[in-house]
Amino acid sequence: MKNDDEILTGLVAVYELVNACELIWQAVEIIFIQASPKGILCQELTKIFLSQYTQPLETYGNFLNISNSPDFVDSGLESHSDYWFTLRLLVLQSKTAEAATLLALHSQANSLAVSSLRELLQTMPRYTPGNTEAQ
Repeated sequence: MKNDDEILTGLVAVYELVNACELIWQAVEIIFIQASPKGILCQELTKIFLSQYTQPLETYGNFLNISNSPDFVDSGLESHSDYWFTLRLLVLQSKTAEAATLLALHSQANSLAVSSLRELLQTMPRYTPGNTEAQ
Protein backbone atom coordinates (compact mmCIF):
# COMPACT_ATOMS: atom_id res chain seq x y z
CA MET A 1 0.00 0.00 0.00
CA LYS A 2 1.30 3.46 -0.90
CA ASN A 3 1.79 6.07 1.78
CA ASP A 4 0.57 9.66 1.52
CA ASP A 5 3.96 11.00 0.38
CA GLU A 6 4.09 8.60 -2.57
CA ILE A 7 0.53 9.49 -3.58
CA LEU A 8 1.29 13.21 -3.31
CA THR A 9 4.46 12.82 -5.38
CA GLY A 10 2.50 10.97 -8.05
CA LEU A 11 -0.23 13.62 -8.14
CA VAL A 12 2.31 16.43 -8.41
CA ALA A 13 4.01 14.61 -11.32
CA VAL A 14 0.65 14.18 -13.10
CA TYR A 15 -0.19 17.87 -12.50
CA GLU A 16 3.14 18.99 -13.98
CA LEU A 17 2.64 16.67 -16.97
CA VAL A 18 -0.86 18.08 -17.62
CA ASN A 19 0.50 21.65 -17.41
CA ALA A 20 3.30 20.81 -19.87
CA CYS A 21 0.83 19.20 -22.27
CA GLU A 22 -1.44 22.24 -22.05
CA LEU A 23 1.45 24.57 -22.85
CA ILE A 24 2.52 22.41 -25.80
CA TRP A 25 -1.06 22.28 -27.09
CA GLN A 26 -1.38 26.07 -26.89
CA ALA A 27 1.83 26.49 -28.89
CA VAL A 28 0.75 23.90 -31.48
CA GLU A 29 -2.64 25.56 -31.78
CA ILE A 30 -1.08 28.96 -32.39
CA ILE A 31 1.61 27.78 -34.78
CA PHE A 32 -0.25 25.20 -36.85
CA ILE A 33 -4.00 25.69 -36.46
CA GLN A 34 -4.68 29.41 -36.26
CA ALA A 35 -4.31 31.29 -39.50
CA SER A 36 -2.70 34.44 -38.16
CA PRO A 37 -1.65 37.43 -40.24
CA LYS A 38 2.04 38.22 -40.52
CA GLY A 39 3.58 39.30 -37.20
CA ILE A 40 0.79 37.95 -34.99
CA LEU A 41 2.58 34.69 -34.19
CA CYS A 42 5.10 36.47 -31.98
CA GLN A 43 2.32 38.27 -30.12
CA GLU A 44 0.42 35.05 -29.45
CA LEU A 45 3.53 33.22 -28.24
CA THR A 46 4.35 36.19 -26.01
CA LYS A 47 0.86 35.99 -24.48
CA ILE A 48 1.51 32.33 -23.60
CA PHE A 49 4.88 33.22 -22.09
CA LEU A 50 3.37 36.00 -19.99
CA SER A 51 0.46 33.89 -18.77
CA GLN A 52 2.48 30.77 -17.98
CA TYR A 53 5.45 32.36 -16.24
CA THR A 54 4.18 34.53 -13.40
CA GLN A 55 7.07 33.57 -11.13
CA PRO A 56 9.21 36.63 -12.00
CA LEU A 57 6.53 39.07 -10.83
CA GLU A 58 5.96 37.05 -7.66
CA THR A 59 9.70 37.00 -6.89
CA TYR A 60 9.93 40.72 -7.75
CA GLY A 61 7.17 41.38 -5.20
CA ASN A 62 9.06 39.33 -2.62
CA PHE A 63 12.21 41.39 -3.22
CA LEU A 64 10.22 44.62 -2.80
CA ASN A 65 8.75 43.32 0.46
CA ILE A 66 12.20 42.38 1.74
CA SER A 67 13.62 45.79 0.85
CA ASN A 68 10.70 47.61 2.50
CA SER A 69 10.89 45.67 5.74
CA PRO A 70 12.31 47.51 8.78
CA ASP A 71 14.87 44.73 9.28
CA PHE A 72 16.32 45.15 5.78
CA VAL A 73 20.05 45.80 5.69
CA ASP A 74 21.42 46.85 2.33
CA SER A 75 23.62 43.80 2.07
CA GLY A 76 22.87 43.34 -1.60
CA LEU A 77 19.82 41.52 -2.86
CA GLU A 78 21.89 40.62 -5.91
CA SER A 79 23.51 37.86 -3.88
CA HIS A 80 20.12 36.14 -3.59
CA SER A 81 19.95 33.10 -5.88
CA ASP A 82 16.83 34.33 -7.74
CA TYR A 83 17.84 37.98 -8.21
CA TRP A 84 19.55 37.80 -11.62
CA PHE A 85 17.23 35.11 -12.96
CA THR A 86 14.22 37.24 -12.04
CA LEU A 87 15.82 40.31 -13.57
CA ARG A 88 16.40 38.51 -16.89
CA LEU A 89 12.85 37.16 -17.01
CA LEU A 90 11.37 40.59 -16.27
CA VAL A 91 13.30 42.01 -19.22
CA LEU A 92 12.22 39.10 -21.45
CA GLN A 93 8.61 39.75 -20.47
CA SER A 94 8.99 43.42 -21.40
CA LYS A 95 8.56 44.46 -17.77
CA THR A 96 11.40 46.94 -17.96
CA ALA A 97 10.05 49.28 -15.26
CA GLU A 98 10.04 46.41 -12.77
CA ALA A 99 13.52 45.35 -13.90
CA ALA A 100 14.81 48.91 -13.39
CA THR A 101 13.25 48.98 -9.92
CA LEU A 102 14.92 45.67 -9.11
CA LEU A 103 18.25 47.11 -10.25
CA ALA A 104 17.66 50.08 -7.94
CA LEU A 105 17.75 47.57 -5.05
CA HIS A 106 21.27 46.49 -6.07
CA SER A 107 23.91 47.34 -3.49
CA GLN A 108 25.85 49.21 -6.21
CA ALA A 109 22.73 50.96 -7.57
CA ASN A 110 24.49 54.34 -7.75
CA SER A 111 27.50 53.04 -9.65
CA LEU A 112 27.92 54.07 -13.27
CA ALA A 113 27.34 50.54 -14.60
CA VAL A 114 24.10 49.83 -12.73
CA SER A 115 22.68 53.32 -13.22
CA SER A 116 23.45 53.06 -16.95
CA LEU A 117 21.55 49.76 -17.09
CA ARG A 118 18.58 51.33 -15.30
CA GLU A 119 18.58 54.26 -17.71
CA LEU A 120 18.72 51.86 -20.67
CA LEU A 121 15.77 49.88 -19.31
CA GLN A 122 13.74 53.04 -18.79
CA THR A 123 14.33 54.32 -22.33
CA MET A 124 14.11 51.13 -24.36
CA PRO A 125 11.00 50.42 -26.45
CA ARG A 126 8.37 48.28 -24.79
CA TYR A 127 6.37 45.54 -26.47
CA THR A 128 2.68 45.59 -25.63
CA PRO A 129 0.64 42.53 -26.66
CA GLY A 130 -1.99 43.51 -29.16
CA ASN A 131 0.03 46.35 -30.71
CA THR A 132 2.14 45.83 -33.79
CA GLU A 133 4.62 48.55 -32.89
CA ALA A 134 6.81 49.03 -29.84
CA GLN A 135 5.90 51.93 -27.59
